[in-house]
Amino acid sequence: MIKTLKEVKNNEKDIEIKKQDIKMIKLALLISTSLVLYNILYKP
Repeated sequence: MIKTLKEVKNNEKDIEIKKQDIKMIKLALLISTSLVLYNILYKP
C-alpha cells in the first residue's frame, strides 16, 4: 500500500503525541508513588 505524504505526516504527529502522553503518565506515576512513600515514611 502506498501512503500519501499527508497520511505519513499525520502518523508522525500521532507518534509524537503518544510519546508525550507516555512521558506525562510516567511523570504522574513518579509523583504519585513519591507522595505515597512520603506519607508512609514521614507521617508520624
